[in-house]
Amino acid sequence: MKVTPPPAELVRLVGAQPEVARAICIFNQNPADYLDSSRRSDFFSKRIGDALWDSPRSRSHLSRLILERIGASPCLEVARTEWPVALLERDRIDRLARHVAAALVGARVRRCVSRAEVLKWRDWLSQEAHEFALTRAGLLPVTADVGDPRQGHAGGEEVTALQVGYAWIAAATRVWPDSIRKRFMLKLPAGSSQGADAIDGALASRLVTSVLTNLESRWCSSFATTRG
Repeated sequence: MKVTPPPAELVRLVGAQPEVARAICIFNQNPADYLDSSRRSDFFSKRIGDALWDSPRSRSHLSRLILERIGASPCLEVARTEWPVALLERDRIDRLARHVAAALVGARVRRCVSRAEVLKWRDWLSQEAHEFALTRAGLLPVTADVGDPRQGHAGGEEVTALQVGYAWIAAATRVWPDSIRKRFMLKLPAGSSQGADAIDGALASRLVTSVLTNLESRWCSSFATTRG
């Protein structure tokens, strides 16, 4: 079997930013390492127990099967602007999602005068994201007015800040290359893209990138050398 050598820019990245290079390789080759547990049944029988998922050797085989199913070719273009979001671990994706929700409702949060309403927004967003809505969201170069997203559809259960953020992040991936989008969506829980079709993908991409740049400037700046 012919082995294709890695692109020259990836080789250079290994020397300049080894952790970023490693993350790109894992993202491309090992989706079982980051597949959300709620998505496992989309690919495998429930008879596959946790022991297999806990084994690195087993996950390498599972990864190959996942890649066959999603049909996504690898993306080794290190200069892609999607990498700062795409390579986030799940806990950081959740943090980003809450802050995206905070950006969307920031104007409403800042207009609150009732203590009861202030507390409702803080409970909905989390204390950190609520503070972001108050002090930093208004400075973002991208804004979007979505009204009050908490209620969702008429008569439905309250929509969480995470769900709102997930929908906008999922919408943002529509403008990504399939090779990155299909892999990244594996990180999100089942149902995360609900409502994403109604959101403009280009606007969502700009907003999500803007929030992440504000939230994790050091992380985002580590990719600057990949675009030099």
